[in-house]
Amino acid sequence: MSGTVRDSNMELLRITAMFLVIIFHVDFISFDFPDDQLSIHTDSVSAFLKIWMCNATFTCVDVFVLLSGWYGIHPKAKRLAEFLFQVFFYSLLSYALFLAFDDNVDFSWHFLVHIFVTDDYWFVPIYLSLYLFSPVLNAFAEHASRRQFLLVICAAMLLQSVYGWMSPTESGYMEGRSPFSFFLLYLLARYIHLYADRLRAMSRRQMVLSFTIINTLATIIVFLAYYHAQQAVINTMFKFSSPFTIASSVLIVLFFLTLRLKSKAVNWVAASCFAVFLIHCFPYFNMEIYHPVIKYFYLHYDGLAFALLTSLFILTVYSGSILIDKARIAIWKRLSRHAGI
Repeated sequence: MSGTVRDSNMELLRITAMFLVIIFHVDFISFDFPDDQLSIHTDSVSAFLKIWMCNATFTCVDVFVLLSGWYGIHPKAKRLAEFLFQVFFYSLLSYALFLAFDDNVDFSWHFLVHIFVTDDYWFVPIYLSLYLFSPVLNAFAEHASRRQFLLVICAAMLLQSVYGWMSPTESGYMEGRSPFSFFLLYLLARYIHLYADRLRAMSRRQMVLSFTIINTLATIIVFLAYYHAQQAVINTMFKFSSPFTIASSVLIVLFFLTLRLKSKAVNWVAASCFAVFLIHCFPYFNMEIYHPVIKYFYLHYDGLAFALLTSLFILTVYSGSILIDKARIAIWKRLSRHAGI
């Protein structure tokens, strides 16, 4: 984010997006949504609400990328070095702790070497591609005419929708987890920031209503597809490249832009929220702790008790990650100062 003073409303969005990440992981990983724990025929209302929530939280990744595009990335060697340090810090720290305290974990050079690009950390290498390629995207956004800009976005969106969303055998777009998809979201945010005056002028009520309509429509499609055992349709809807997900994500970003907030506390938390992703998505942590704990709550508690325990656990993971990251920041400042970075 450019500038020395961060906009607390957008930092609050960063915090919220990370909550969306760990909440949607509850369904998509802990319960293997939508294959398990979904009673379409016996409890249709509960199933519909669960699908609606999954659709809403599935916006998390697109929101993060749109947020980067809104302000624009301006690559600097120091910021890149700090980002890489943060990733390796938590990878190595987490691995060391599990080696020390978990008898089921054995040291592996193969795992250590590839820890940076595990499936759980897929976001990191793709975001690095966006980070390093951002000067080219910025140059295009700055020098292209409004018409050229719009045509490129529309063409790219059409291309991704046909070959990276609706196609059942698509691979290059990686369901919206490819560099191309991140580039598209980045440029979309830049275009909205620079030119989409009418879209930005929407009232909060209009944004909430539009989000509700889009998310409900997507939920109806998934619900009917699940009811009629159309797994291909379900898989298609739950892609980060889905126009439904992208549209909902844009509305979330625009909603937070309408807020007026200045808070040092919010900025303090937001500066470390990426640590939440790195800790809770570490392979051993999510396999041995995060998802087993949530499954235990689900099997042993009902209704409100399950919701309260799960919320408390998520808040503990979130707040603990933030506090740990403050130590990481202090270590980085000392190291970077000695290294002259």
